[in-house]
Amino acid sequence: MTKFKALDVRRVMELFKKGEDDPVVWMSIFMKKVRNGNLNVEECKVLFKRHVEGVEVREWMAKNAHQYTTIEETQFEQAFLDRFMPTEAESQQAVYKLSQLKLSPTGDFEAHVKNFEAKMRVAQPRYEINARMFPFLGTLYASLSMEITTEPAHKEYAKLIPQVLFLYQQKQKKGPNPSAKMAPAAKSADNVKQLRT
Repeated sequence: MTKFKALDVRRVMELFKKGEDDPVVWMSIFMKKVRNGNLNVEECKVLFKRHVEGVEVREWMAKNAHQYTTIEETQFEQAFLDRFMPTEAESQQAVYKLSQLKLSPTGDFEAHVKNFEAKMRVAQPRYEINARMFPFLGTLYASLSMEITTEPAHKEYAKLIPQVLFLYQQKQKKGPNPSAKMAPAAKSADNVKQLRT
């Protein structure tokens, strides 16, 4: 007897989005929730269907759900990972795209971080999140990268991103180098004086 039906299941975590979420991290959190809730396999299937997004994932579940009869079987978890982990070719392509990824001085910082993280999940699945720090610094434009390296070192990726954002916003407020603007203006003023004399 199941404790709930598909219609009355509330989400207990974020949806799994193929290509956006790390399958290993997502599945380990999901299985922890299932075990903590003491759910049977049928309840697990209902909960899983409520927490996935995209036709591909739903089709996989519909095709494979009948194979799993107990929640203790790691086959469900492993089958999910086998299907949704990036292939070697996808990982290599993501590494190539990462090598070309650069934040510009006028770029969208939040979009850049999301893009970087999505590519890192494919390029280096199962890696610890703090392993993203040095590759991320390599995607910054030169003056921002230099400025962040003069700051106290961060040991956690989660603390590095807000610090880089702060420095990025400071640079945005300053704008281009003011002395660089003044030099052409001063030269132009000198040219006007010479024309009058």
